[in-house]
Amino acid sequence: MTRRTFFLLASVSFALALAAVTPWSVPSLRLDRQVAGQVERVTGLTLVSDGDVTLTLLPVPRITLPDVTIRTANGESIVFARQMRADINLLSLISARRIDIAETTLIAPTIHLRPFTTGDLWPGVQKRLNSGDASTATTRLTLLRGQVLDDDNDVADSIDLFAKWSPEGDDLDFNGRARWRGEMVEFRAVNLAPRNLAAGQSSPAWISVSSRLLSVSLLGTIDAAEQLRTRGRFSLKTPSLSDAVQWLDRPLPLAAQIGSLALSGDGDLSLRGGSIPAATIELGKNPLEGALVLRVEDNRPILSATVAADTLDLDRLLEPLTPVRSSWGSWSRENFAPMLGSASLDVRLSANAARLGALVFENVAAGIMMNAGRTEVSVGRATLGQGSLKGRLIMTQSQAPAVDARLIGSFDQIEAGDIVNEVFGNRRFAGLAQGQLALESSGRSFATLANALSGKISLSLRQGEISGLDLAEIAKRVQARPLSTAMEWRGGRTNFDQIGFGLTITDGVGEITEGTMSAQGLRGSLGGRIDFGDRQFNLRGVVAAPTTAVPGKGFPLGITGNWDSPTIAPDIQALIERSSVTAPLFAVPVDSRQRGPTRADAVKAQ
Repeated sequence: MTRRTFFLLASVSFALALAAVTPWSVPSLRLDRQVAGQVERVTGLTLVSDGDVTLTLLPVPRITLPDVTIRTANGESIVFARQMRADINLLSLISARRIDIAETTLIAPTIHLRPFTTGDLWPGVQKRLNSGDASTATTRLTLLRGQVLDDDNDVADSIDLFAKWSPEGDDLDFNGRARWRGEMVEFRAVNLAPRNLAAGQSSPAWISVSSRLLSVSLLGTIDAAEQLRTRGRFSLKTPSLSDAVQWLDRPLPLAAQIGSLALSGDGDLSLRGGSIPAATIELGKNPLEGALVLRVEDNRPILSATVAADTLDLDRLLEPLTPVRSSWGSWSRENFAPMLGSASLDVRLSANAARLGALVFENVAAGIMMNAGRTEVSVGRATLGQGSLKGRLIMTQSQAPAVDARLIGSFDQIEAGDIVNEVFGNRRFAGLAQGQLALESSGRSFATLANALSGKISLSLRQGEISGLDLAEIAKRVQARPLSTAMEWRGGRTNFDQIGFGLTITDGVGEITEGTMSAQGLRGSLGGRIDFGDRQFNLRGVVAAPTTAVPGKGFPLGITGNWDSPTIAPDIQALIERSSVTAPLFAVPVDSRQRGPTRADAVKAQ
């Protein structure tokens, strides 16, 4: 081959290659009509392009259509794309002058959601999927930089979708990502069978949707005969349930108290509800197992659950919606968050052990019910040490954010030292406690609830002790030496047989009634007030030896100050007035005493 021939062939090859990779405008072939015809045969939708079609042969034969609009049979726009690229079979185009699309790419498509929800679109699509025309459908579809609109409102954007369908095996796989409500969401589906779904049959599926806030997956089947229904293995994970439900705009009771959540199990779910009979649940660090049932009535979810745990940490689960205490120690004045009325919750819980602070409860059977602004927390059974307790708390939203609250309960053989140490941070008291309480209040915060508190509490302590005080010795010494006893009254301990009192509470202030104490070589009484609103004690007690003729002449003690650091001290003024040394200083002068008539006056009066 001569040099001239070589350069001639090279030039021709280069020209042909350049022509193949160069887009050619071919309006005369009206290729857009053929593309539109194939789209209509397969989907029943109408395709219109505003501009000239271009044809590129290399690297793959491709037709490009600008400003593409896809409409439904009634002329409603369903998709608009800045550009549509269709990779075609060149042999079919040359030999049969027919467009066979192998892959379609939509650039910057805008998808209108409303036509997909009306139900007018799907009968035609289902009919064509079940016909022979579906065998000529595109097998790959790509969407780049798309968005979804609902009545011109942005639902999702930054959509990238890659789908592949094998018509012969009816096998559809797709994956992609999109930005929804400000979060990037990745999604994937494998082994879907569109023809089965169009025929009202079930389709196998492995579907996963994941974002920074929530991950959900299904391995099972999908059935769209009457309504969307899924069966199989479900999995759900979120690092923060509160953030997830806020992102989904689906309020869920107690979401802020749960924290992280992981749930998995075999079940059956649809748009109307469903169940997971054997679910494995992790609430924060609390593993549970049980059954979940979900119903949707009037677009309102109703969740019922029966769950069991080996151990349960109640510190976060029972953390109130607002802080109980303010930063400076008083009751919080922050308004309660509105109680949720859009969701209902009914949970039955059992646990071998449950921890609340330093307290460990065993054999716990409890329940939580929330419905239409009413919350009920009940403890049917719980063991604490050798004792037991039960109770019920009912909260009803009267006028948001105000809450009407009622608490009733009873306890028996509870070690008081554990409770006192947990509430007040000291172990001065010990003994077996028994009692009942019935309290009610109404308010917008814990401060207003405390100030409006009313009800009754009865308490009895048996076989206990008071550390730091030997009241029996004090009661013995105070008869002879009241002042020196007041100076040396600390130390030792007091073993008592029983301490009992009743507390009647009105408007946040409790009056002690029938406060008594009995012990070997000792008897005592207690009275005064407990201010629940200001968290203050103002109590007066007297202890005396059994031989004391007048109980009031015993050793007087005062318990005053804040709940967090109460002051226990003798009543010095009363002891000074009783001392034989100092009593004359407080005696009424003889000259100032009221005198009766003189003898002379009496005689005159006769």
